[in-house]
Amino acid sequence: MVAEFWVYGLVMAPMSILIGIATATIGFTAWGIVVPLVWIGLGGGEDDGWMYYALFTSIFMDFVNGLCLTAIYAVQDKVHWKKGALFGLPACGIAIGCIFASKVALEFFKDEIKKGLGYMVIVIGISFVIRGYGQWKKQKAALEETPGEDQGLLPGSQGSTFLHKKATDDGELSPENASQAVHDWNSSRPQNNDEVGCIGVISGPIVPSTPTPVRKQPEPAVVNTADLDEVVEEEAWTVAWIIRYTLMILITTVSSVLSGLLGMGSGTNFVLAFLYLMKFDLLMATGTGVLIMTGLMFSMTLCYLLGAMPAVYDNIDWLWPYFVLPSCFGLIGTVMGAFFSLRFSPLKMNFVIAFLLVGVGLIAVVEPYIIHAVDG
Repeated sequence: MVAEFWVYGLVMAPMSILIGIATATIGFTAWGIVVPLVWIGLGGGEDDGWMYYALFTSIFMDFVNGLCLTAIYAVQDKVHWKKGALFGLPACGIAIGCIFASKVALEFFKDEIKKGLGYMVIVIGISFVIRGYGQWKKQKAALEETPGEDQGLLPGSQGSTFLHKKATDDGELSPENASQAVHDWNSSRPQNNDEVGCIGVISGPIVPSTPTPVRKQPEPAVVNTADLDEVVEEEAWTVAWIIRYTLMILITTVSSVLSGLLGMGSGTNFVLAFLYLMKFDLLMATGTGVLIMTGLMFSMTLCYLLGAMPAVYDNIDWLWPYFVLPSCFGLIGTVMGAFFSLRFSPLKMNFVIAFLLVGVGLIAVVEPYIIHAVDG
């Protein structure tokens, strides 16, 4: 039995907002939640036509969310266009080539599609807890080495607190920029104000004492900046370079095949690949991964609308509200997620992403059982 449209909207609106937020933080695809929910829960699961409607709804949502997020991150200079084109253009070609075999694949994986990918999403969420914990330990070690006392600041004083706050906000405060931080502190306060320290009152600005020699911090092998291409070119054709790019090609190929055959957005796959293999920061990895997802989903949307899937093409006149409505609410969630992603520190974002992915994964896991119970 097909749910009425108002019931469809009531269910899909909050779920679409949640999906949009998850997309903004890690490039999450709507496929794992939308397909079983729309096909089985709202479409009744009896007509296979609803499987194709559900797939197109997921594809269109990923395209709209991805397009919006790419624009937002591009304005913030958080999209690596060269790497996005390098892996994205072949990905689109592979996906378009695979779409002609999608009917066979969908029939073969029909039972798996009903279950979604909840367990895999939960595992990815747990990995971000581990990642966040590792970054927290590094930040804690950096805070313990914050050179407040070495720079002539009283422990517990406002100046020392300022340095610790700066370390927390920036994620890490190295000894090299401590003097600059002290200068920022002096510049930000009136010259005649008193600072209350833990053992008395200090008048006037903080004057650094002779700094204690500090250890030279090693430069990272790959820099997460606009100069990334330059660094990669310098180390090209090394063993590490070959391994990284081989894995990137493998992930791109597999993700593109899944997009073409099953309609998966695969945004999270690309984000994780850029994060761990290309050594991008989280925002740059998300922006670039979502750029590729947007290209893939645009290709799939175009193919579906041009007749690659007759079940969608022949019924588009009455079907369009069913994919436009969740896409609009997903767009709201994407803007909300991007707003917070650009304001939270990378450390906080690891735990936010973990919370979202575990929550979304649990929904995807229990969703088929709830639907089955309701149908029963």
